[in-house]
Amino acid sequence: AWVAAVLGIWAFMRGRGGLAALFLGCAAAIKLAPLVLVFLFLRKRDWRNAAVFVSLFVGLNILAMWFAAPHLWRTFGLIGTGLTGFVHARVQAFDAAGIGVDHSLFSVVKQGLIWSCYVARLSKPVLGRMINTAYYVYIGGWLAMGVVLIRWFRRLPMLNCMFALFIVQTIAPPLSYDYTLVYLYIPWAVFLVVFLLQEVSSRRTDFALSTALAVLIPYAIVFTPQQCYLVIGGIGHTSPLGDSGHIGFAGQVKALALLYLLVVAALNPMPCRIFGEADRAEWHRPAALSPPVGPGPV
Repeated sequence: AWVAAVLGIWAFMRGRGGLAALFLGCAAAIKLAPLVLVFLFLRKRDWRNAAVFVSLFVGLNILAMWFAAPHLWRTFGLIGTGLTGFVHARVQAFDAAGIGVDHSLFSVVKQGLIWSCYVARLSKPVLGRMINTAYYVYIGGWLAMGVVLIRWFRRLPMLNCMFALFIVQTIAPPLSYDYTLVYLYIPWAVFLVVFLLQEVSSRRTDFALSTALAVLIPYAIVFTPQQCYLVIGGIGHTSPLGDSGHIGFAGQVKALALLYLLVVAALNPMPCRIFGEADRAEWHRPAALSPPVGPGPV
C-alpha cells in the first residue's frame, strides 16, 4: 500500500492525474487509511480522477469480497462482525503492553483515563465504561473536525494539504501502530526535496529557519524508534491497574508531535512551483490569521 501511495504521489506531482488516481485508489483498496487522499483530487477540482479513485477503491473491494466468499452479503456480514469484535477487543479495551506504541490521539485519551482511574482508585469496569463513552465522543469529534480542516486547508498550498492528509490518516484512527508511520515519509520527502531544496534554496520564497525546524524536529521525534524512549517514555512503569504488563508513553509523545506538526502546516503556507503555485509573498493566510489593519501601537 505504501509503494502504491508513493507512486501515486509521484504521478500526482508530475501532473499525471489519471495514473495517480489508479495508484492511490489501489493503496486505499489495500489499506483503508489512504482513502483520505481522494481530497488531493478534490482540492484541484479534478472530479474525473476523483471518480476514478473512488471507483477503483470500490471495485477492487467488491472483487476481493467476491473471491473471499460465494455471496457478497455474507462477506459484508463477516467483515462487520470482525470490525465490531476488533473495536471491543482492541480499541475500547486498555492494552497496557500495546498503548506504548499506539500513536493515535485516542491513545492519549486512554492514557489520561487510566491515570485518572488510578488516582481516583476506580476499578477496571469503570475504566472500561469511560473508554467506551470516550470512543464515541472521539469519533464524533473527528467528524466535526474533518469539516473544519477541509474548510481551512482548501485555501492553502498543495504541500500543506499533503501534510494534513497524511497526518490525519495517521493520528485520527482510534488505533494506530508503527507501520502507519511509513506514510509520513512522503510529505517529509516532498518538503525536503521540492520545497526546501528547490523553493527556499533558490530564494524564490522566504521560509524562516525556525519554521523549518518546527517541521523537522517533530519528524525527528516521530521517526525515532520506540526503544529510544525507554527513559523519557516510561516503558518500565508497571501498570497502575496492577497488570503484569508495562505502560509506555512513546506513542503518545509521537501523537502530540504529529498534532503540533499539523498546526504548523495549518499556519505556514508552503507553495511549490511543481503544483503551479505562486511564491509565499503572494499567498494570503486565512482571514483569522491576518494582522489587524491600521497603525501600529504608539
